[in-house]
Amino acid sequence: MKAFVSFFTVLFLLTSCTITQHYSFNNDFSGNYSMAFDLSGLEALQDSASKDEDFFEGINTDSIEEVYSKLDGISKVKVRTEKNVLYLSYKFDGLESLTASFANGTEYNMGMNEQAKFSFEDGVFRYDFTTANVVDSLSESMNFFEYNVIMDFKQPIKEATNGVVNTKENSISLTGNLGEIVSNKKSLSVAVTFK
Repeated sequence: MKAFVSFFTVLFLLTSCTITQHYSFNNDFSGNYSMAFDLSGLEALQDSASKDEDFFEGINTDSIEEVYSKLDGISKVKVRTEKNVLYLSYKFDGLESLTASFANGTEYNMGMNEQAKFSFEDGVFRYDFTTANVVDSLSESMNFFEYNVIMDFKQPIKEATNGVVNTKENSISLTGNLGEIVSNKKSLSVAVTFK
């Protein structure tokens, strides 16, 4: 049994994939967004004949750019792929347009059916991150995805309700295993106040 558990621990470590979202906010909460959807950890599961295959081969990056470019307040959309990694980046003119870019109806929502809501009211910045409810067996299959959210602000951070605050960089890092996040065992939501 110990060998069986060790095998799956090694398999998990070899097949970990990551989704990293990075938000850079200006004082008026316009800014830049970037996302890297990295499936390179799955290469360990490929046989030697398919090692050169790209999981994102054939994806129509132009159509993804077109969908995001049509959203109000979203500009400078760029989508590209490198071996087993999909990159998406764009500028947003405020929190309303940023929230709209994550609406469940967006055809190319890259964050596993997530819905992110951004707001700034009464001096508090809020990032409310929710996912679709999934059955436990499906959430367990998502355990090999690590989810990272990094937020940079122009204003010095006074306090945050979640994540790791880097006061020198005025940033917050939120991390979690996607299986835990979709099963509501871990939250990426945060409220931030500034100095």
